[in-house]
Amino acid sequence: MPKIDFAKVSMKELRDNAREKLLNAEARVGKEVFKDDAPDAAFFMMKKNVWLYYTNGTTIRYEVRPDGVFKKVGYEGYHPIRDKELDNFRLACKKYLKLVKEKVYK
Repeated sequence: MPKIDFAKVSMKELRDNAREKLLNAEARVGKEVFKDDAPDAAFFMMKKNVWLYYTNGTTIRYEVRPDGVFKKVGYEGYHPIRDKELDNFRLACKKYLKLVKEKVYK
């Protein structure tokens, strides 16, 4: 691992680098939620109330809003998810949070 010259690196750069590493670690763990074998698969909470699932060149974005959970696939518009899909999303998020806590932030 390369040594960091803290005199030449800003705190913002250090924070950004640390955040990127944590997001990558979380995304790798998150792909276990779907048992997705695609090498580029990822599932993670990008920021509060925004979740991303990426696999096989497709990005699915979920936004949790006060009036429901909305899904956007690729460049489509957002539409609400309901019933079984909503239940599955909730279960996936719970499983993700549990796995990340166990494997990333142990």
